[in-house]
Amino acid sequence: MTIGGLICTTQGISLLLPDSLGWLAPTLQLTVHNLWVKDWPWNTTVIMRWSAVHDLPDGSPYNNHGVHVIRMHWGKVFDIDANEDSQLVAASLQIWAASGVNEGLAGPISSLR
Repeated sequence: MTIGGLICTTQGISLLLPDSLGWLAPTLQLTVHNLWVKDWPWNTTVIMRWSAVHDLPDGSPYNNHGVHVIRMHWGKVFDIDANEDSQLVAASLQIWAASGVNEGLAGPISSLR
């Protein structure tokens, strides 16, 4: 399962969320610890600090945390800067692939305008 890429269309985001994360990690628990919202509706910045836990197919735990900086224009997201332990994400995708989930090794999603 690809967990990233350059996505510029509604159809592109539907390839990634929400079903893909639920399918790949059904025990995933996301916790938002802090949420900051700044500026006006035509130029909004949201900063979200989060943590995620779930069980990998080999029984090992997945514990990650990060910060997302989300930019919005009139309520529509146009940019997400995801900051997390990407090496941990890559290692967990290798575990998923080893358990038979070939999408764990798929390339990035790309949907340009």
